[in-house]
Amino acid sequence: MNKKLTIALTGALALGMAAPALADTTFSGFLYLSPTLETPFGSTDDTETFTVDQRFRFKMINTPSDLVKMTWYAEADNVWGKKEGRLGGAEGAHQGGSGWAADSINVETKNMFVTIDVPDSPLNMSLGVQRTGDTALFGTFNSQDVAAAKFNYDMVTAGIIFPDADETEIYFLQAAYKAEAFGINFDAYYDDQQNGDDTTTLGAKVTATVADINLAAGLGMQDGDSAAGFMGALEADATFGPAGIDFLFAY
Repeated sequence: MNKKLTIALTGALALGMAAPALADTTFSGFLYLSPTLETPFGSTDDTETFTVDQRFRFKMINTPSDLVKMTWYAEADNVWGKKEGRLGGAEGAHQGGSGWAADSINVETKNMFVTIDVPDSPLNMSLGVQRTGDTALFGTFNSQDVAAAKFNYDMVTAGIIFPDADETEIYFLQAAYKAEAFGINFDAYYDDQQNGDDTTTLGAKVTATVADINLAAGLGMQDGDSAAGFMGALEADATFGPAGIDFLFAY
């Protein structure tokens, strides 16, 4: 990244964080409980397991002005009865679980970013740890919370993702068009590796709504020094009252 862009991003972030204490602040969140019963078939181990995945997310938005908004998502994420967090390993040990001494549960920061609107323009930027994801590749390439700088202008989004600043930077461009019952999405990613093993990933998706059923078809392509391939995918989803169904086939 060049020095001018670095200075611009640093200045914008400093502007956003200098919010007054009496700025307009809103709070929201949700509690998610997902019970799962697993019964093995065709295995020598036929032990049934029952788990409850619990997730509580807290959202705070601080709006110091019409042009600046700061967002913080905090989350407590665990599985009932386990001493460690849902992630497992070292991360899960620090996360805390919900077994004995469940008061050790730690709150994790899921997202923390500032959004800045440019006056009299459809341009805005969001800087910080935020949700990123491909729009045309059905989430197969990228669907992560990560440090990023995103710039949005009408139907186009461009930006830089920092998954590992010492090893790689990912540059991306996304475009979308949506009519009443028809839409088009396009993704382009360039994975800039410090070791020279760069990868380009492209995707295009068409969406349509027929008789309250949402349909999508897409193609993807990846080319690099050590990875190359093509992908085709079909998806259909529908809502029936309080329930819904989603089908995805990718090859």
